Amino acid sequence: MTGLFSVSVFLSKFKDCLPVFRSPKNASVFAPCAFLILSLAMTGCSGEEPTYEVTGKVVFADNQEPVPGGVTIVLESTRPPHERSSADIQRDGTFTLSSRRQGDGSIEGTHRVRFTAPVSQGAPDPDVTVARILDQKYTEFATSGLTVEVEPDGDNELLVTVERAQGGGKAPAQPAPAPALPPSQDPEAIRSPDLDVQ
Repeated sequence: MTGLFSVSVFLSKFKDCLPVFRSPKNASVFAPCAFLILSLAMTGCSGEEPTYEVTGKVVFADNQEPVPGGVTIVLESTRPPHERSSADIQRDGTFTLSSRRQGDGSIEGTHRVRFTAPVSQGAPDPDVTVARILDQKYTEFATSGLTVEVEPDGDNELLVTVERAQGGGKAPAQPAPAPALPPSQDPEAIRSPDLDVQ
């Protein structure tokens, strides 16, 4: 809507300036008028929403430990044109989002969240890399179930809680050994009496 308004203003100002271009007597005001038209044109064509600094931390749901480095968090705005921002998660689980420039954050509003492998790792299958650390549902916006809010006047310090990959990268717990049976109940200790065959 702002862009359409700027274009409308631009056209009206251009019409007002036409006599300047037609009359040599008004050449002294040509430069200011041309500058005004150019400024309005640039304002109407930029159309970029402002971004706001966003930092945060990703932790596991079971014990609130930070997610280690090795994955990238990606945000996607729920409003068209669905602008994205992302950040590599550090070893302490923290991140600082970037969208158009390093560290510039995200546009305001609601954002879907997913995780992928950092581009620097050159992983042949980013989803497999993430699934070793996080539940596989977090590799897609549609299945992650995660959303965050970016506010124009807030501190935008996000806390994102996720579930571990199946198994959590830990060895499965071994079952406790069964208690020993007393000799009177131990099948190995019970012997059938010998039967005399007549």
